[in-house]
Amino acid sequence: MPDIWNQTDIEQAIRHAGLLPDLSSFFQTFTAWPQVSSYASWNFLPRPPYGFAVQDAAFDMPDGGYEVYIEAEQAVPTRPENYHDFYNAICWYHFPLAKKSLHLHQCAFPAVVDSKNKRSPQQNAATLFDECGVIMLTSNPELFALLAEHQWMDVFWHRREELQKQSAFFMIGHALFEKMAYPYIGMCGKVLPVYCGQDVLLKPYQEQLAFVDAGCAEVIPKYCTHTKALSTLPLLGVPDWYSANTEQSFYKNTDYFRPKAV
Repeated sequence: MPDIWNQTDIEQAIRHAGLLPDLSSFFQTFTAWPQVSSYASWNFLPRPPYGFAVQDAAFDMPDGGYEVYIEAEQAVPTRPENYHDFYNAICWYHFPLAKKSLHLHQCAFPAVVDSKNKRSPQQNAATLFDECGVIMLTSNPELFALLAEHQWMDVFWHRREELQKQSAFFMIGHALFEKMAYPYIGMCGKVLPVYCGQDVLLKPYQEQLAFVDAGCAEVIPKYCTHTKALSTLPLLGVPDWYSANTEQSFYKNTDYFRPKAV
C-alpha cells in the first residue's frame, strides 16, 4: 500500500538530522508524491552518482538482488510513494561518496556467508549502517571514545557545551528518518566518527557536508567489518535532536542510556 504524503512528517523527520538547512522548504513545493523519475533532477544538491529506477510491480530484480542491480544499471531501485526509499534518495544526495562506499563494500564481500541470512559479516555491517547510521564529525576524539564506552551522562550532559562546540552529528541511515517523524524513547542508531580540525566545524554547511561525506566514505571499510564494530547511539540524547534532553534527568533513564555490556 502506498504511503500517504505528509509534509509535516517530512519536516519532523529531517529537522534535526544534520541535513541541508533549507531542505524542508524545498519539499514544501510538493503537494503530493513526486514521481521517482524526477528524483534524479532534484536541485538542492548536485546529482548523486546513480539514478533512481522505479521499483513497481513490473520491476524485475536480477539474481543477486539490490546491489547487483545498482552496479549493472547504475540506478537505485526505488519504490514509488514510499517514505523509506524517498529518504534513501535524500541520503544519496547528501552523502554520495559514503553511500557509494557502502554499496561497493557490499559488493566486495559476498563470499563468506553468515548462515542465518546468507550475508557476509561485512555486508551485515554495511546494511546496518546504511539503514541506521549516524556520522559524528568531531575535532575531539575523546568525545567519540566516551560515546563508544557508553559514558552517556558524561558526554551528553557534563561535557555538553564541549560536545556542541567540537562535534556535529549527521544522520545517514534512511530508516532512521521514518522513526524521527514520530520519535520515541528507545530509538538508537549506529555511529562512526569522522575526525577533523576545529576549523572544519566553522565552515559553511556545504563545505562541512562534503568533508563529512568524503571522511565517512574513507572509514567505512574500517568500521563496517562486523555489526559489533559499530557503536550504538541513543538518538534522542544528541543535543538539539529532542526537546526533553535539556534536563539532566533525561539521561538518568538507564533503560535507554544503557551501560556498555561487559
